Amino acid sequence: MRRQKGFSLVELMIVVAILTIVMGVIFQQIVSLQRRARAEETKQDIFSEGRGFVEQFSRDIHQTGYPSYKSYTATLVPSDARLAVGIVRATPTDLVLEGDVDGDGLVDSVEYSVCNNAGVCASPATPNPGGTCPCSLQRSQVVKLGGTNPWAQPTSPSTQVNGLINSLGLGGGGAAVLITGQSATKTGAQGTFVVQNDDTLFAGMKNQAIFTYYDTTGALMAVNTDISTAAGQGVIRRIRTVRIAMNLLGSSADGQTGMKPSAALGGIAKLANCSMYSGGFAGLPAVTGC
Repeated sequence: MRRQKGFSLVELMIVVAILTIVMGVIFQQIVSLQRRARAEETKQDIFSEGRGFVEQFSRDIHQTGYPSYKSYTATLVPSDARLAVGIVRATPTDLVLEGDVDGDGLVDSVEYSVCNNAGVCASPATPNPGGTCPCSLQRSQVVKLGGTNPWAQPTSPSTQVNGLINSLGLGGGGAAVLITGQSATKTGAQGTFVVQNDDTLFAGMKNQAIFTYYDTTGALMAVNTDISTAAGQGVIRRIRTVRIAMNLLGSSADGQTGMKPSAALGGIAKLANCSMYSGGFAGLPAVTGC
């Protein structure tokens, strides 16, 4: 009778060990791919949210000042609900404008305001609220209230973009504010993770104003005022182009690199309708190009 031969215990243990190593490598790659996919998904979400906000900003700027004072034979006062005066307030962190931005035949008062990590937003009452970032950029849109000055219109924030880290103009003296949080980067020996402050890692992304303004020649303007005074009217009446810049930071780090995903988005839009103070109102001389 022939004896049946099988695998020895040692051979079985060797096979199990090899399979364990192979499966370990496979699972490690799967985990790595999942982490990478989550990181890319987070970055895509940041980019999509920011891009939608930039597109809305461009549409608002293009409708700013419509319907203008040129549409009426009578001279209307700035508080008249039929009239869009154009840009009302312009600062590095706060932009207020008037225009029929949704095409419903009614003039809207729109405000873009940067808010710190505690939810305190830039406004005439708190022009430099300070605090820390990541911040948010809020957008408010309300139908213009007749009999109320453009700079005193009510607000009702309805949309916002989060993770904003460029904050020039938000801090005291118009400075940027601290970015809170930490990331772990592979800069240690043998690729080990080393914890670093986000304010250090992303310092190059925080010293940029959210809003910048340019005149009819394309020259950068130092604007931080509103039309409630003659001096402010004299500055804002010369604005022809507005640029928005948003540097956004994700809330969770990439499992591979330890860094939080970031995205830099921006857009520039030209006013199709000049400010009512650009000429022909209150005896002001005309601005070239309007």
